Amino acid sequence: MKQELIALRTTMERAASVDTAYDGVYNPGRGALHGHCGAVAHVVQLKYGGELVGATVMGERHIWNRLPDGKEYDLTSAQFGGDGLTPVCRGRLLKKRSSTNDRFVRFATLVGV
Repeated sequence: MKQELIALRTTMERAASVDTAYDGVYNPGRGALHGHCGAVAHVVQLKYGGELVGATVMGERHIWNRLPDGKEYDLTSAQFGGDGLTPVCRGRLLKKRSSTNDRFVRFATLVGV
Protein backbone atom coordinates (compact mmCIF):
# COMPACT_ATOMS: atom_id res chain seq x y z
CA MET A 1 0.00 0.00 0.00
CA LYS A 2 2.80 2.45 0.85
CA GLN A 3 4.34 2.23 -2.64
CA GLU A 4 0.93 2.78 -4.22
CA LEU A 5 0.35 5.85 -2.02
CA ILE A 6 3.81 7.22 -2.86
CA ALA A 7 3.04 6.87 -6.58
CA LEU A 8 -0.33 8.58 -6.07
CA ARG A 9 1.38 11.39 -4.13
CA THR A 10 3.78 11.94 -7.04
CA THR A 11 0.84 12.27 -9.42
CA MET A 12 -0.85 14.71 -7.05
CA GLU A 13 2.32 16.80 -6.73
CA ARG A 14 2.27 17.33 -10.50
CA ALA A 15 -1.41 18.38 -10.38
CA ALA A 16 -1.06 20.81 -7.46
CA SER A 17 -1.39 24.54 -8.12
CA VAL A 18 -2.80 27.70 -6.62
CA ASP A 19 -6.09 26.84 -8.41
CA THR A 20 -6.47 23.55 -6.54
CA ALA A 21 -5.18 24.67 -3.12
CA TYR A 22 -7.63 25.37 -0.30
CA ASP A 23 -8.62 29.05 -0.55
CA GLY A 24 -5.86 29.50 -3.13
CA VAL A 25 -3.16 29.36 -0.43
CA TYR A 26 -0.19 27.64 -2.05
CA ASN A 27 3.50 27.96 -1.25
CA PRO A 28 5.43 25.17 -3.02
CA GLY A 29 8.48 26.21 -1.01
CA ARG A 30 6.76 24.54 1.95
CA GLY A 31 6.21 21.36 -0.05
CA ALA A 32 4.72 20.42 -3.39
CA LEU A 33 1.34 19.79 -1.76
CA HIS A 34 1.22 22.80 0.55
CA GLY A 35 -2.37 23.98 0.96
CA HIS A 36 -3.71 20.73 -0.48
CA CYS A 37 -4.39 18.58 2.58
CA GLY A 38 -8.16 18.64 2.03
CA ALA A 39 -7.87 17.99 -1.70
CA VAL A 40 -5.37 15.17 -1.16
CA ALA A 41 -7.47 13.60 1.61
CA HIS A 42 -10.50 13.80 -0.69
CA VAL A 43 -8.65 11.96 -3.49
CA VAL A 44 -7.34 9.27 -1.12
CA GLN A 45 -10.83 8.78 0.33
CA LEU A 46 -12.39 8.50 -3.14
CA LYS A 47 -9.79 5.94 -4.19
CA TYR A 48 -9.47 3.85 -1.01
CA GLY A 49 -12.41 4.72 1.26
CA GLY A 50 -11.93 5.29 4.95
CA GLU A 51 -12.40 8.37 7.09
CA LEU A 52 -10.89 11.81 7.48
CA VAL A 53 -8.82 12.75 10.53
CA GLY A 54 -7.90 16.29 11.51
CA ALA A 55 -5.85 18.33 13.96
CA THR A 56 -4.26 21.73 14.31
CA VAL A 57 -0.61 21.50 13.25
CA MET A 58 1.69 24.47 13.70
CA GLY A 59 -1.37 26.70 14.07
CA GLU A 60 -3.04 25.44 10.87
CA ARG A 61 -6.06 23.21 10.42
CA HIS A 62 -4.86 19.98 8.81
CA ILE A 63 -6.59 16.87 7.41
CA TRP A 64 -5.39 13.37 6.50
CA ASN A 65 -6.79 9.85 6.04
CA ARG A 66 -7.58 6.79 8.11
CA LEU A 67 -8.02 3.91 5.69
CA PRO A 68 -10.46 1.03 6.27
CA ASP A 69 -7.65 -1.10 7.78
CA GLY A 70 -7.26 1.55 10.53
CA LYS A 71 -3.86 2.84 9.35
CA GLU A 72 -3.45 6.61 9.00
CA TYR A 73 -1.62 8.25 6.12
CA ASP A 74 -0.83 11.92 5.58
CA LEU A 75 0.47 12.48 2.08
CA THR A 76 0.88 16.21 2.80
CA SER A 77 2.81 15.95 6.08
CA ALA A 78 5.99 17.25 4.37
CA GLN A 79 4.64 20.80 4.69
CA PHE A 80 5.05 20.34 8.46
CA GLY A 81 8.42 18.59 8.36
CA GLY A 82 6.99 15.08 8.01
CA ASP A 83 7.92 12.34 5.57
CA GLY A 84 4.92 12.84 3.27
CA LEU A 85 3.34 9.59 4.39
CA THR A 86 3.02 9.56 8.19
CA PRO A 87 0.92 12.02 10.24
CA VAL A 88 3.06 14.37 12.35
CA CYS A 89 0.63 14.24 15.28
CA ARG A 90 -2.46 12.52 16.59
CA GLY A 91 -5.79 13.74 15.29
CA ARG A 92 -9.47 13.21 15.77
CA LEU A 93 -12.02 11.66 13.47
CA LEU A 94 -13.90 14.30 11.49
CA LYS A 95 -17.60 14.32 10.70
CA LYS A 96 -18.62 13.61 7.14
CA ARG A 97 -19.02 16.74 5.06
CA SER A 98 -22.32 17.65 3.44
CA SER A 99 -20.54 19.16 0.41
CA THR A 100 -17.16 19.07 -1.28
CA ASN A 101 -15.02 22.11 -2.04
CA ASP A 102 -14.99 22.79 -5.80
CA ARG A 103 -11.17 22.97 -5.72
CA PHE A 104 -11.06 19.41 -4.31
CA VAL A 105 -13.27 18.17 -7.16
CA ARG A 106 -11.06 19.96 -9.71
CA PHE A 107 -7.95 18.44 -8.12
CA ALA A 108 -9.45 14.91 -8.17
CA THR A 109 -10.26 15.34 -11.86
CA LEU A 110 -6.69 16.45 -12.63
CA VAL A 111 -5.33 13.46 -10.71
CA GLY A 112 -7.64 11.13 -12.64
CA VAL A 113 -9.79 9.88 -9.78
